[in-house]
Amino acid sequence: MGLRSLIGQIVGIPLRAAGYDVVKRRASEFQFDHYSPWMSGGDARYDEVFQKANAIANWVPGRSDAVPMMRERMYVPYWAARNALRLNGDFVECGVYRGGSATICAEATRGAVEGRRFYLFDTFSGTPKANLEESEADFEHQRADTNVDVVRERLAEYGDFPVIVQGKVPDTFAELPEFPVAYLHIDINTAFATSASLEFFYERLVEGAVVVLDDYGWEAFSAQRQQVNAFAAARGALVLPLRCGSGILVKA
Repeated sequence: MGLRSLIGQIVGIPLRAAGYDVVKRRASEFQFDHYSPWMSGGDARYDEVFQKANAIANWVPGRSDAVPMMRERMYVPYWAARNALRLNGDFVECGVYRGGSATICAEATRGAVEGRRFYLFDTFSGTPKANLEESEADFEHQRADTNVDVVRERLAEYGDFPVIVQGKVPDTFAELPEFPVAYLHIDINTAFATSASLEFFYERLVEGAVVVLDDYGWEAFSAQRQQVNAFAAARGALVLPLRCGSGILVKA
């Protein structure tokens, strides 16, 4: 390790502890520090929420180097859920897996959602084969290491706020009652199901509601991104791509 790198690491320790991230660019183009509340120590409440959710979802098993990225990534639904508290409407998540991001939302809104519901949609048996794009052929049966009963038990502490709906999207939307939506998190991986989720829920979104698109920026999900961009453009909207790989769309 060179002297410059060593000095950078030493200087970065107190900055990260205070909630600031140190960002570097190659070839010494620029280097700066910026406020990053998702970093460990940056937001004590978020620290608690993330640790609880990560223990459930096990997002980065054996990859301690990937934890900072997941902390940043999960701060997006954490922020969006808190934003939804100032709006009227229910909460929706398409793609639940083990209940990690659902825990993020439920914890972020704990004690402030009386009379509201959090609708959670997943097969709880992995990605179905139907409607996969050519680039998604390897997605079949991914995320199958989950179980609806286990997830239901994990979310039981939040009372009647979570409403778990098992089955394929968009088939499971057919019997839903009419309700306004203040928060929409889509982490369903495939282009078809993501587009179907947007098509169904976008008109239900209240003004100011945020759509969190978990996989928007990842190259493996480029087919999904193309369809999301077309959807947004048809409505005069733009998706904001984030450094962590997610994207957000705000209902105006």
